[in-house]
Parts: sequence; structure tokens; C-alpha cells
Amino acid sequence: MPHGVRRALLRQRLRKRHGLRSLGPEFDYWIADNNTFETGCRLGGPAYVSGSSFGAFSYVEVGCRVSLTDIGRFCSIGPFSTIGLADHPDHFVSTHPYFYRSLPHIGYDLVTEDAHQDITKTTLGHDVWIGHGVIVKGGVNIGHGAIIGAGSVVTRDVPPYAVVAGVPARVLRYRFDEPTIDALLASRWWDRDLEWLKRNADKLRDVEAFLAALEQ
Repeated sequence: MPHGVRRALLRQRLRKRHGLRSLGPEFDYWIADNNTFETGCRLGGPAYVSGSSFGAFSYVEVGCRVSLTDIGRFCSIGPFSTIGLADHPDHFVSTHPYFYRSLPHIGYDLVTEDAHQDITKTTLGHDVWIGHGVIVKGGVNIGHGAIIGAGSVVTRDVPPYAVVAGVPARVLRYRFDEPTIDALLASRWWDRDLEWLKRNADKLRDVEAFLAALEQ
């Protein structure tokens, strides 16, 4: 079988297996079977995804690494970002996993059981936008509607609708005032069905009109 045909069939099989809307132009993907994808998700290029769940229409771009992360709906993750960064113990004599992880298949056979959990669950709320080249430490919770600036290193939880940036990332501002944030959180618009979203798509570009439509 010609190489190009084989690659095309493998891409098609990968897309169908995980129910993805599309894959980017390359095929250097590593997608473990322990992931779940709701409808409309997309991988925009080569990516590593393991132990994670993707809410509807969320996507990652080329070069991303996502580990043990729950991702909400309508999340946008920019290229070359790492979500769920592993943590090494700084209170052990050595920080090398050879001394605290039992992974015989890669030669880590000094201990018989794990003495440290190096990756903890990371959570991205709904409608989160993560810019290019962001690093999110494992175990962090990022609130609904938050924006993470390009190149940021996120080491602590991010409040809903906060705009954060920097190394380490800090809150620069909030997208809306507190009453508006409360109203958006209470609306849980991301749980609406697709027909409702189609009817109200134009209102999602105007916060006041959107909140007014919810009261009708």
C-alpha cells in the first residue's frame, strides 16, 4: 500500500475512533485510548493527549501536550501549550523518577510501587482561551471564561473570567464586572443545546443583549 494512502487511512481511523471533527495536516499524534471527546472537538495538528476529557467543540492546536486534564466546552487552546505539567518531589533526596516511580517498561525498576504522584488532575472550565505556548501546572483549576496570555506559566488557580499573564501568571483584569460575571456563570449557556445556540449565536457577541435574551 502506498505510504500516502496508509497515512490517510490511519488518520481516518484515528478521527473516527475518537469522534473528532477534524485533524490537522500532519499525522504525528499520540492520542491514548483513555481520553473522551464530546461532539465537535478538533486537534489542529500533531499533539499528545492522555487521560483527558474534552467538552463539546473544544480544540487544541499543533504541538500541544495535554495530560490528565478535564477540559470544558468551547475551550480554545493555542499551539505548543502544555496542560497538566508533571511535578517532581522537591523534598526527596533526588528529584529523579527512577527513585519514586515503578515503570519497568522504561527501565525504572528500582522501586516496586510509586512513592509520589507526579501528575494530578487539572481542570479547565468552559469557554477558556489559552494562548500560544502556555504552561499549566498539574492540579490547577482554571475558571469558566478565563483567558491565559501567551507564554504564561500558570502555577495556581485562576478565577472565572479573569485575564492572566506572566511568569508566574497573575490576574491583570477581569473581562466583566462582578454582577455580569455572576449572571454569566448562572446562565450556564454552554449547557444549552445546539439549536438554542444557533438561534442565539449573534447575541453571544453582545453581553447585554445576551443577558436580556435570557430573561425573555
